[in-house]
Amino acid sequence: PLRPSTSTAYPILMGSQAEENMELNGGWLEGLLKRQTFEESPTHVIEFKVADGVGKWENYLSKIKRITAKVALGSGRTRTISLIVKDQHETQYLKNMSKNNGYFFREIMMYRDVIPKMDDLLDEIGDDEGPLWAKCLGFRLYDQLVFEDLSASGHVVADRKELMDLKTSIFVVRNIARFHALSKVLLQRGEIPLDVFSESVWCKGDGLSIAIHKYTANLVKAMGTWGHEWKEAKERLEASPLDVIDKFKKAMKPEPTGFSVLTHGDCWTNNFLIRFSKESNEPQAMRFVDLQICSVSPFSYDLHYFLVTSVKPEVQQENEELLVACYCESLKSNLLKFGYEGPIPTIAELQKTMADTAIFRLVASLIITPIVTGVHDNLPDLEEIIAEQAEAMARGEPSPETWNVHDYKNEIHQNPSPKRNQIRH
Repeated sequence: PLRPSTSTAYPILMGSQAEENMELNGGWLEGLLKRQTFEESPTHVIEFKVADGVGKWENYLSKIKRITAKVALGSGRTRTISLIVKDQHETQYLKNMSKNNGYFFREIMMYRDVIPKMDDLLDEIGDDEGPLWAKCLGFRLYDQLVFEDLSASGHVVADRKELMDLKTSIFVVRNIARFHALSKVLLQRGEIPLDVFSESVWCKGDGLSIAIHKYTANLVKAMGTWGHEWKEAKERLEASPLDVIDKFKKAMKPEPTGFSVLTHGDCWTNNFLIRFSKESNEPQAMRFVDLQICSVSPFSYDLHYFLVTSVKPEVQQENEELLVACYCESLKSNLLKFGYEGPIPTIAELQKTMADTAIFRLVASLIITPIVTGVHDNLPDLEEIIAEQAEAMARGEPSPETWNVHDYKNEIHQNPSPKRNQIRH
């Protein structure tokens, strides 16, 4: 409840005296709120320190710093605050990759043009679950964003190498569905700028083609060790590895009759900050971070990406139907709550789309999973890796091996299953 400060100009009246002598009008309320805002707002920074926001190999497409500051408030009191500053890489290859793919441009557009519309929609329907994103405090065009520090409110990141259990995975897919539902209503209203978000960064340039060609060759080697049931798939992949690229790019384009949404685009463990109950350890709230490669795509892109990069293999293999069903239930309930007026897909339609776009899982498994779930203690910096690969390509030589699906030790690739990898289609 609002409590008038002792420094306010308004007398503190009690009981019937307040009812008789204080007229509760708009001017009174406006003055009270302005005074409270002033007293709770920082007026100057007393001191601050800067530290790394995440460890090495915990973030890839930007530099993250945490600022802890002691500030003076309008009331005269002091407070310690914590902020997250996200900067574009300054080294040659990572900076060029960021600029060419528009990571910061896209994320700034999300926080400038899309997230405020999502906030408005939540207010419009009287939502009580809270936002699905960190609060952005400001940005610089087009190389910096500043956010609230979610760790201050108890949000944590799961261990990217351990991956998620069933309980946490269900919680995440329900929130992915909620984000998708919000975006679907905005798409219906024409409030998402399609000139920015209609094309995935994966479909720009030839970087994907180069990576896929290399990693499919590695996969063919790996499949030779997986047993006879993989023989046909291995032969087809070996005969036409570039088909993977064509199928992927085709699947990324929204079908007129399909269920397309604004996808997060990078749904792996470190991009979900979750708050757990201290008493029961149940997940209570989730925030997405790194909204830097969002695009309008089939909903299944985020689900396939999440399942293959973030969920324990045995959990995914045994519970995929349950996870898709939980997504479907959450999607339907949120679409209805947010006032969506179009057709809502059935569980059978969602399952068909998942099967039809299984190529998403293959590509994520080849390119993303080894990087985001692996142990990289002996690897050089990412800038050095990209530089070595670019320089080798310029000389017409094969690029050095860094993450090889054939030799990779992660259990995801040591224990392949047709159901998990979905590469037989």
